[in-house]
Amino acid sequence: MLTLLPSETKLAPETAGDDVLATAISRSEATATHAPDGSIGSATESLLAEVTERQRVEAALAGQIAAIDTTHAVIEFGLDGTILSANESFLAALGYELEELQGKHHRILVDPSYRNSPGYQQFWESLGEGDYQGGEYRRIGKTGGEVWLQATYIPVFGKDGRAYKIIKLATDITAQKRKPSGYSGVARSPAGPAAETAGADPAHSGPGAHAAHWGPGAHPALLDAPPDARLRLFEGVVIQSSAGVMITDAGHLDPAGPRIVYTNPAFTAMTGYGAEEVVGKTPLILQGPRTGPEVTDRIRSALSSWKPVLVDILHYRKDATPFWVELSISPICNENGRYTHWLFAQRDIAERKLLSEALMAQNELLEVTLKSIGDAVICTDLQGNVTFSNIVAEKLLGAAAGPPTVEILRMIDACRNGPQSPAAAGSGDTPILPPDYTLTRSDGCKIAVEGCVTPIFGRASDEAGKVIVFRDVTVARAVAHQTKHAAYHDALTGLPNRLLLSDRIEQAVALAKRHQKPIAVLFLDLDGFKHINDTLGHAIGDKLLQSVGNRLVSCVRLSDTVSRQGGDEFVILVSDMSEPPDAAIAARRFLQVLGEPHSLDGHELQITASIGISVFPDDGLDAPALIKAADTAMYKVKASGRHGYQFFEAAMRAGAVEREYLEEGLHHAIENREFALHYQPKIDIRTGALTGAEALIRWTHPTRGAIPPGVFIPVAETCGLISKLGAWALREACEQGRRWTEAGLPAITLAVNVSPIEFEKRDFLQGVLNVLDETGYDPKNLELEMTEGVLMKRAASTDAMLKGLKDTGLRLALDDFGTGYSSLSYLTKFPIDTIKIDQSFVRQISTDPTETAIVTAVISMAHSLNLMVVAEGVETREELDFLSNLGCDEAQGYYFSRPVPAAAFMPLLQKAASNHRPV
Repeated sequence: MLTLLPSETKLAPETAGDDVLATAISRSEATATHAPDGSIGSATESLLAEVTERQRVEAALAGQIAAIDTTHAVIEFGLDGTILSANESFLAALGYELEELQGKHHRILVDPSYRNSPGYQQFWESLGEGDYQGGEYRRIGKTGGEVWLQATYIPVFGKDGRAYKIIKLATDITAQKRKPSGYSGVARSPAGPAAETAGADPAHSGPGAHAAHWGPGAHPALLDAPPDARLRLFEGVVIQSSAGVMITDAGHLDPAGPRIVYTNPAFTAMTGYGAEEVVGKTPLILQGPRTGPEVTDRIRSALSSWKPVLVDILHYRKDATPFWVELSISPICNENGRYTHWLFAQRDIAERKLLSEALMAQNELLEVTLKSIGDAVICTDLQGNVTFSNIVAEKLLGAAAGPPTVEILRMIDACRNGPQSPAAAGSGDTPILPPDYTLTRSDGCKIAVEGCVTPIFGRASDEAGKVIVFRDVTVARAVAHQTKHAAYHDALTGLPNRLLLSDRIEQAVALAKRHQKPIAVLFLDLDGFKHINDTLGHAIGDKLLQSVGNRLVSCVRLSDTVSRQGGDEFVILVSDMSEPPDAAIAARRFLQVLGEPHSLDGHELQITASIGISVFPDDGLDAPALIKAADTAMYKVKASGRHGYQFFEAAMRAGAVEREYLEEGLHHAIENREFALHYQPKIDIRTGALTGAEALIRWTHPTRGAIPPGVFIPVAETCGLISKLGAWALREACEQGRRWTEAGLPAITLAVNVSPIEFEKRDFLQGVLNVLDETGYDPKNLELEMTEGVLMKRAASTDAMLKGLKDTGLRLALDDFGTGYSSLSYLTKFPIDTIKIDQSFVRQISTDPTETAIVTAVISMAHSLNLMVVAEGVETREELDFLSNLGCDEAQGYYFSRPVPAAAFMPLLQKAASNHRPV
């Protein structure tokens, strides 16, 4: 029977300092016996019970605790006991250097008498099976002295659910152990006496094995003392212990369970209950609404089987406030082996709980974060074995069972061996995967990835593994490739564009200089392409350009480059020639293949081309000069009748310089008010009355004087200034017509020419409306002249544009009729008011029967469609009389007047107003 001292009993000073309940109770094993199931029924085993499920959760966090809490001694072992690493705290406690322990077996730290015992072997087998061990252990330091550690052994599990190493988290308690008289400690291990207990003799395994076992440091007087004296000593320790202790009866005959028979002062301080308030009641008095049923079920199971249990449980104080405790419950036997009491010892673990919950929250947050981010994350050890991978990584690699080690090692090697800039290498920047890195999935599929590999450093600042962060950039890389390709290639034909061609030419020039060989640049322009575009539409035109590109590519070598410059212009770089005449051979081949029929959507198209050739180094030393020289030579071919090729000649530079001079001058001419409108009268052939005038633009250059329209208009069209020039002419004509009207002069029809380029602009109609509105000119006195090409291009949009113009009230005239394609269907389809016969027909009208027949047919056809006919370029009386006999309505030309400035045209209006007779 267990006897307790009265609560007022005080211990001697030399014993009062030890408040470790487990150590105190371990000394009371004189009456201990084995339970029927073979377990030790003692106060020691009661207090030092098996690790609970909650401790397993805490143990799972031990790795994190060890990493951040440098006050703990931490050592890592392999499953065979080989020491892997240890932190500074552990090394300091045992007096070793890390290299003295790494690779050695754990037994180097154990008492030699215990190293080969069955208990020691069973201890390691239990750890290998995934059991947690904990308690107080006596270890041997480097100098041979004993070191006491309060420690927990934590198995670390891999993805396969098996332990692959052991972490020991310990606190040096040597100083505390030496305060009393040097009692030996007993491990608080669920394995009982078979556990790895440095201070116990594992050979004692029968009943009463611990009854007289004292450590070598015990005082002889204590060893010789009667059992009652030793028991009174331990009773005093219980009273003085900081752990809250309550002792219950066995509860054999009480359905409610064991009843409390004793509590120590620490229990009262911890719970607020005095002994008189709880004696006779069950321990359930400490439980409340938040006490977990799984914990109470474990306690109930332990009590029913007379087994010790160690749990973390939420208890409630007398004032109903909850608090967490570590509760140790152990059965107590009498000398006959009969269970007579239960010993409940609880320790406040609020601080540990807070730390545990904080670490668990941190761990959960980290895990959720890593699983939620869009990047793939993989952690490995130094051997490349994966220790963590998130869902994204497993999906990218197509390996639900874990990423393949071979691919992971390949990624690590790619970062280690990949090209790094000297700046990055010296700055400690994170190594990144090569920009073109591709990852091979488990199914063999390759995906483009980008990412980095960063080392993971352990507590001793040594590298412990790698963390790889990467993402799938297959789509982004494809888009980047397409974007880069689009930046250097023509969208329609896929051929290199102007930028890429210039780069290729510069490279070819560099090689040509080194090898002393010529290169050639051929500038090719299709003849009559505009006609095909206008008649058959842009869809056919685009297909023709693609066909031309394909044929040109088929004629060149891999070292040559075929480029599309825009529109119907192609530039071919012919490199590595033997001599300049080789370029002529290439040009003839191009002309031949392009001249063969192109079958496009049922159309058989035959085209010709004009080719200009420049040669390095004679015609230019860089890409711009060579392209410009070839372009100049091409225009020479155009001027000479097209369909051929021409080498650049020095004399051609003058023409190129002239075009540049005119283009530069045009850019300033409008701002400098160098343009003016001249007006050529139109006469009613039947009455001789002045009916209108055609506004013709003239340019007076500040240094060169008058420049003919036939010279500067084509330049304006090619350099993009024609729209701006046409808009100025329209506004100027409308303003002049308004001024004449306001001056009281008769209203006449003013005709203004519209360039096809102007007409194609989407805002052309709105621009005309704006001019009419801003100038206040009457639309019925305005006539817009356009060529047949304008009408035949994009018939649907042209019809809408013409109807929009007609809705304003102005008139529409078809200029130069007969020189183009003269489609009668367009005359009936579009709202045309006037047909103007080109002067080339008028000049031969009286001498060439063919021309006479044509003009006669045109006038007859126009009148049948209720269209007015105006003849241009009338210079003689004979021509006028002939046109009159054919029934032509109006005429204009030098016979009546040259185009004159507004000031000179005004008298013609005044004369017409006074007598209404021919001017």
